[in-house]
Amino acid sequence: MLNQVQDRPELQEGLSDIGGSLYQLVRLMRRYWHDGVITSLDVTGPQAIVLAGLKALGDGVNQTELSNYLSIHKAPLACIIDQLEQKGLVERRHDSRDRRVRRIFATDQVSAIYPRMELVMDSLNASLTEGLSASEQSVLKGCLDTMRENLLTGLGENRLSATMGSELI
Repeated sequence: MLNQVQDRPELQEGLSDIGGSLYQLVRLMRRYWHDGVITSLDVTGPQAIVLAGLKALGDGVNQTELSNYLSIHKAPLACIIDQLEQKGLVERRHDSRDRRVRRIFATDQVSAIYPRMELVMDSLNASLTEGLSASEQSVLKGCLDTMRENLLTGLGENRLSATMGSELI
């Protein structure tokens, strides 16, 4: 894929900015994830992402914590959790200290899914970081974390609003 882009200068122009490059990378990652996980398991892409988030945070997380971790709004996340619950992959339990809070737990069925997901993620990460030193990986991770925080704190949105406003005048 990369060679195809390198051989065609007209395709390179759209990738000259960081956002465009990240967009292309995310598309490739989604395809890799879909081919490796989604097609072999009885889950959708969003369901697999929620299961991966639950695995990362651990059992007993509440919906707000999972929503924040995955950067998914609560309403769509609730629908995905409903679907996972119907498939018997997760269950909601009331918090013992606060009955208003419902905690999310993976069921035993997920134990068959997690190893495949981990294998695909390990392979994806190995492919992504091939040829990068540990130092380069650390710098890249720091840069990506900063970019994510910039967008989460609204800097990206404020700049977009300011830019759009000045172009409209």
